Amino acid sequence: MKLNKVDLNLFVAFDAIYTESSLSGAAQRLHVTQPAMSNTLNRLRELFDDPLFVRSGRGMMPTPGAQNIIGPVREALATLNASLHKLTSFDPATADKTFRFSMRDLNEAQLFPRLLELLQPEAPGVVVESFQIPREDAVKELASGRLDFVIDAPVLSDPQLRQQKLTEDEFVCVVREGHPIVDRELTLEKYLALPHIVVTSRRNGLSIIDRELEKIGKFRRISMRTQHSLMVPELVRRTDMTMTTVNSFSKFHTTRAMPLPFKMPPLEMYLYWHKSADLDPASRWLRQKLTASLQE
Repeated sequence: MKLNKVDLNLFVAFDAIYTESSLSGAAQRLHVTQPAMSNTLNRLRELFDDPLFVRSGRGMMPTPGAQNIIGPVREALATLNASLHKLTSFDPATADKTFRFSMRDLNEAQLFPRLLELLQPEAPGVVVESFQIPREDAVKELASGRLDFVIDAPVLSDPQLRQQKLTEDEFVCVVREGHPIVDRELTLEKYLALPHIVVTSRRNGLSIIDRELEKIGKFRRISMRTQHSLMVPELVRRTDMTMTTVNSFSKFHTTRAMPLPFKMPPLEMYLYWHKSADLDPASRWLRQKLTASLQE
C-alpha cells in the first residue's frame, strides 16, 4: 500500500467512528450524512482488509485489528494537526527557529544590537544568522527558503519579493578630533583634498558617493578600499583619513561627524522577503520585532 494513493480523510473518519462507537455519531461529528459515513467505512474495510468495526448492542465495536492501529493513527493525526497549527501561529517562547539574513556589516551594527535585545527574553530558542550573498542571488535564495530576509538599498525589484522601508539616513563626513585640514567648516575643496576610505564589496567601480560627485564634475582622493565598515572608525581616529558614512553609524564612535559640502540623497534601507512568506506567522513576527526595534 502506497500512502500517496490513500485518502487521508479515511483516517479522520476511522478515528471518529472509533471515538463515537456509532456511524451516525461519527457522521454528525464530521458534518456528513450517515450514508456517506457508511461508504467511508466500506472503503476503510477494503483498505485494511479487515471489518474494523462490528455491530453490537453497544454500537460499533472495534475489532482487534482496529484496536491495533488506533494508537498510531491518532498519533499521526496529532502530528498533522500540530503542523497545521504551526502554519497559522507562532509562539516565540517555545519556538526553535533560525532566521537567516543577508546584509552588510554596517547594517548588522545598526540593527542587530537592539533587535537581539528584544528577541532574547521573548524568544530564547530563536537563532539569528547573518551573511552576505550577491544581489543577483537574492530572489533565488529567498524563494528556496535558504534565506529569510535581505536588507539592502532599494535596488531589488522582482514580483516575487515583498519589501518594507526600514531606515532613511543622511550621509556625513567623519574625521578625527583635531584634524589638521578640517576645522570649523568642511568646504568642498577640503573634502576633495582629504584621503578617503571607501567601503565596498566590489573590487572596482564607483561608490554612490563618487557617482554623485561625478554629476557635478568632482572627484575625491581614494586612499583605501575595504569591504568592512567596523574597523574604519578606529582607522579614522588614528590617522588623517576620512570616511563618508550614514549619520547613525557615526554616532557609535568617538569621531567627529560633519555635514557634506554637496547635495547627497539620504540612504534608504529596505527589508526584503519572498511573497510565499508574506503571511507566515514566524516571518510576520520577526518583521514586527525589527520595526519595533527601530522605533525604539
